[in-house]
Amino acid sequence: MKQQKVYIRLFSEPYYENELSVLQLCKRLDFEKGDTKMPTQLEIILAGNDITEIQHQLRIYLMNHPQDNDGELAKAITIINEQQLGVWMAHDGKVFIGDETKWNQSYLAEQQIELHNNFSQERFLHMMTVADFLASDPSNEAPPEPFKLYGASMGTIMTVGVIIFCIIAITMVVVIRNQFI
Repeated sequence: MKQQKVYIRLFSEPYYENELSVLQLCKRLDFEKGDTKMPTQLEIILAGNDITEIQHQLRIYLMNHPQDNDGELAKAITIINEQQLGVWMAHDGKVFIGDETKWNQSYLAEQQIELHNNFSQERFLHMMTVADFLASDPSNEAPPEPFKLYGASMGTIMTVGVIIFCIIAITMVVVIRNQFI
């Protein structure tokens, strides 16, 4: 039987090329001829067994479907745990904020970064809870951060200041030199 490439439309990426043949993919997903239920996007990703891709797509799916209304994330977590796919890392021990009043978009963004560095089940489940909470109440926007004169912004200000000073100094030297020569 000739191998075919399967092109599958995913969350944010235009297409993902799966090297499995159509027959192999259907067998992995227990999809038989005549079935009317198509495999879900996460089921297809989980069938590929590419840990990095599974982690990536779970992060994307969580951000695109924060309330998991279709239950696809919960089902994917169950499959990952049952098949012991090795997707989860050991939790790094960092404590989560449990107070819902302190959850906002900034906190969720911080957790996304932490999840990228430590893809633990604890952090992912916490992110699911936070994302669901924030999606259910649109008033939980991140407060505008005041302009800080320290840290990275201070470095930028200093760099721009030095560049402007150098330009002014060079211009003055050229003007003075041209007047007296």
